[in-house]
Amino acid sequence: MKKLALLLISALISPVAVYAADVQQQLSNVAQAENQGLVEQQARWDDYDARVDAYYQYREAERNKRIAAANARARARETERLKDKSRDQNYEDQLRALNIDKQKLELQQLAARTAHENEFIAQDLKQQAAQTDVTQSQADANRNLSQGKQAQMISEGKAQEVKVGKWFN
Repeated sequence: MKKLALLLISALISPVAVYAADVQQQLSNVAQAENQGLVEQQARWDDYDARVDAYYQYREAERNKRIAAANARARARETERLKDKSRDQNYEDQLRALNIDKQKLELQQLAARTAHENEFIAQDLKQQAAQTDVTQSQADANRNLSQGKQAQMISEGKAQEVKVGKWFN
């Protein structure tokens, strides 16, 4: 009897233990499925976050490229502007240097003329004296010609008078 009671008790406990083990397994399976679902959901969120981050990083990289290109163009324009400014300044410097050299030469020429001013005055006076001599010589020549013509005309007039005064020409 004891064996039978034991057998009967063990038969009654056995399905409860099996049932309890089965419920435990089912709860474990549900918890595992729930954990797996949470893991999969977390993986999807992580994938979504990674794609969003990649998209924003791509957009940021594109924006940085555009900014870098714009900065490069601005630097190129500024460099060209500075080169033009430098060329203009060099040209203006050369033009000023040429003007200064020209003024120096004019000043040297004026200084040389001033240093030799007495010579120039003497030469001008000699030229004026020579011109006066030429004018005087021409006046003398004209006077001599007119006096010669006057003398000739007087002589011819006297000769005419003498000729008319004779009875038999």
